[in-house]
Amino acid sequence: MGETFFKPKIYNVMAVYEAIDVEGQAKINDDEGIELHYFSLEEPIENINPSTELTLRKKVI
Repeated sequence: MGETFFKPKIYNVMAVYEAIDVEGQAKINDDEGIELHYFSLEEPIENINPSTELTLRKKVI
């Protein structure tokens, strides 16, 4: 029998929250987050994942 190779799977995970009248700084409070930002859906979002953009656009419509 030949060798068996493990083929890793990569999954994109997104958490999207709607915030109204937000004040202060966004802050990650655990060791699992990498980035946290507030942004307006009325302006282009730089380097956004295409599936995340599709989800956000459906919310706006």
